[in-house]
Amino acid sequence: MPPKRWRGRIEDLRPMLAVLGDIPLDDKAYVYEPKYDGIRALVGIDAAGRGGRATLWSRLGNEKTSQFPEIAQALDTFARRAKRPLVLDGELVALDAKGEPAGFQQLQGRIHLTANAPAPDAAVALVLFDILRDGDADLRDLPLSERRRALERVFARATTPRLRLSEYSPGNGTALEARALQQGWEGLIAKRVDSCYRTAKRSPDWIKLKLVRSQEFVIGGWTEPRGARSYFGALLLGVYRDGALEYVGHTGTGFDERELRRVSSLLKPLEIDRSPFENRPRPNQPAHWVKPALVAEVKFTEWTGDGKLRHPTYLGLRDDVEPTKVIREPDPKRGRPEAKRAGKGDPGRTGPGRTWGRPSGLPTKAELKFGPTSLKFGPANLGIVEQLREIEERGGNGVLALSGSEQLEVTNLRKVFWPVPGLTKGDLLRYYARVAPVLLPVVADRPLVMKRHPNGISGKAFYQQRAPSSVPSYARTQA
Repeated sequence: MPPKRWRGRIEDLRPMLAVLGDIPLDDKAYVYEPKYDGIRALVGIDAAGRGGRATLWSRLGNEKTSQFPEIAQALDTFARRAKRPLVLDGELVALDAKGEPAGFQQLQGRIHLTANAPAPDAAVALVLFDILRDGDADLRDLPLSERRRALERVFARATTPRLRLSEYSPGNGTALEARALQQGWEGLIAKRVDSCYRTAKRSPDWIKLKLVRSQEFVIGGWTEPRGARSYFGALLLGVYRDGALEYVGHTGTGFDERELRRVSSLLKPLEIDRSPFENRPRPNQPAHWVKPALVAEVKFTEWTGDGKLRHPTYLGLRDDVEPTKVIREPDPKRGRPEAKRAGKGDPGRTGPGRTWGRPSGLPTKAELKFGPTSLKFGPANLGIVEQLREIEERGGNGVLALSGSEQLEVTNLRKVFWPVPGLTKGDLLRYYARVAPVLLPVVADRPLVMKRHPNGISGKAFYQQRAPSSVPSYARTQA
């Protein structure tokens, strides 16, 4: 079947994202790439007949062209020779003295760069790893292997020190991992060979294999400096959980004098008189609170038992991440999982030498495709499923319209409950809505208690035996 015809504008696109996980490094169902520690970019290239111009867009839809003038110039040169428009996916990375991709910290001078300002001294490159559009053809429904071949055809003679293709290792990532450990990379990305490109989706078809633990955190305040330190002592960090900002620790390392001054100048206009954290921290130095509008990339060694960061180090600010979307990333399994064969009652997801067990209690894909002789759903059930899907795509928080005039508020639907294979709170609620015709008659008039897993299925759980104060009027409770 030929590809669909391309529709839409690049500025409205959002890239496909990976989930954090752990799989073997020798699975033929996957290809392995370095996890580049930079800024994600979608690239639009007009053909020569349309002006021959290129633009860069962040994963939030912000134009980045002026922040990377040398990349834009290299793309414009290529665009003037291009015979058809293109949309590409890649990562903007800083380069070290040897011309190799360096850490995210080296890109900090780019975040607020304007078109008229001189470019920072740090060299940069654009590493391309996917193609979404080729002329009038929309390639997103093609498998990754075909998209990669198309990308290599397009850029076979166009790569320069500024424009590069990502390294690509089909079926085995052991050599890449060895280099990652030796050179201090953040990790690898494993992508299913047969995966299509899921625009604006975080999909388990792409898996982050992290060697250095890092993620984004929302800045909720800073502490007063002490001794010879200038501007501030530490940043107070948080993640969103069930719609509230939860304090997870502070970091005062990773800054030089210039970065202290820059971050301080951004924090002071955001200062407020109340803590934005639900669990107000009590730092050793006087604290200043800010509107939770800035996001920092932080590396750390591990999470402590009480949910705090151990040995966090500041890497830089991000302007391509929405603060309200920052949640705690699920912990990957320690070590490489052993390959196993699915036993009876364990219908897992398989690949050569590997089986993933399906999370207990969730349906297989076949079970979700109800046929005409199977479960019957009324319009209300299907409407709830679609509402849940729309709310999750919009950010994860919203209100469901139930039958009659009843409503139900739902939050944090993007939260990953099962890290492998990347199932979210939204997936779980949609499953409940689908099986409601057979589930509800079974639980009718039966007392229930709730076992809660606030940090996913592998996190610490507890039994909630008392109904919360905000129980809907249509839900019956018993003292």
